[in-house]
Amino acid sequence: MNLFASIIESLRSLRANKLRSGLTMLGIFIGIGAVIAMSSVGFGVQNSMTSEFADIGADKLQIYSGGMGQPVRNKKALTPADIAAIREIDHIVAVSSTLNLQSATVSREDVSSNVSVTGIDEKYFATESRTITSGRAFIQKERENAGFVAIIGSDINSRYFGDSETGAIGQSIRINNTPYTVVGVLKESSGSRSNRAVLIPMSTMETRLNPSQRGKRDLISVKVNTAAISITAAEKLVKEALRKSHGIEPGEADDFSVMNIGSYLETFKQVFTVFVIFLSSVSGISLVVGGIGIMNIMLVTVTERTKEIGLRKALGANSGNIRIQFLIESAVLSLVGGILGIGFGIALAFLISFVATSMGYPITPVVDPKIVLGACGFSILIGVFFGVYPAGRAAALEPVIALRTE
Repeated sequence: MNLFASIIESLRSLRANKLRSGLTMLGIFIGIGAVIAMSSVGFGVQNSMTSEFADIGADKLQIYSGGMGQPVRNKKALTPADIAAIREIDHIVAVSSTLNLQSATVSREDVSSNVSVTGIDEKYFATESRTITSGRAFIQKERENAGFVAIIGSDINSRYFGDSETGAIGQSIRINNTPYTVVGVLKESSGSRSNRAVLIPMSTMETRLNPSQRGKRDLISVKVNTAAISITAAEKLVKEALRKSHGIEPGEADDFSVMNIGSYLETFKQVFTVFVIFLSSVSGISLVVGGIGIMNIMLVTVTERTKEIGLRKALGANSGNIRIQFLIESAVLSLVGGILGIGFGIALAFLISFVATSMGYPITPVVDPKIVLGACGFSILIGVFFGVYPAGRAAALEPVIALRTE
């Protein structure tokens, strides 16, 4: 019996027991589906979060007053003097600063919401990976005279002015009941935070909206020429400049924090990749359970078809033919279950994405063809591995004894 005939015969045998075959494939179906779903959603979350980091920029340093996540004694505010000190460092492309008002009432006609408003300086767009899709940036006169002008993100634009990107230009929004003219709309970004941005000139923030924080900065962003200096070396130079600016003596703790975006991004990618692999591996345990189910059913099948095996051997089939037939049956069970499981996993991943998005956590599943092909191949290996023992038992049956079995 050649290989093709063995495949046809194996398929015929499986079709004769549809319910049993379907239940046997269930473990592989669920296992493959879980692996595909977990990996697709996991890498989708990873891409979403890394895009947030990418919006900040891997060639950037961000400086905060005090410590990130823990209190610092004698906390000192960041100031324009700190910005000037950093600009003196070689290979620094640009330095910008922002000052936030965390909760301001932004309204237009009957639409109103509380959002964070950010004061920006003239170098903001040189350090931030954000662009204006319509309108313009603030001009020098507006920055010097604390103009009542604003640049808004795409979500703010959609909420207050509809889908038109140009419809907002020249129109007014009210910030804390004061009218501001919209002069620009930011390009939509994968980072949802920037899409909800409301930007005003730094002078306007300091003199009109948040005068109590005049001369202080919440954040300093530093763009580094990474072709000339590593981001880590630049971080060290920035810390030295700030320690000198703040009068921090050797041995004393910093009263500021520097976030190295590139370093954070690489660490995050490594950690999250390991986490996704771990989740997929845990999901893959059900594949082993499914394989054990296949072996169990194939052993039952060998027992039920003992007389058939004896008859085939009596008619000239050798042990190799019998072994191949049963191996093919177990491999087909795994392959079909794996293919159906791939479809189930992809559907489940997009269902999870839909639910998460509807709850305000947008996720785009990433279906990696390598994982899909790997899962399909692994399902076949599971079938073959757990089919070896039943196939061996079937091949070892003596024809005379098998024919006498009832």
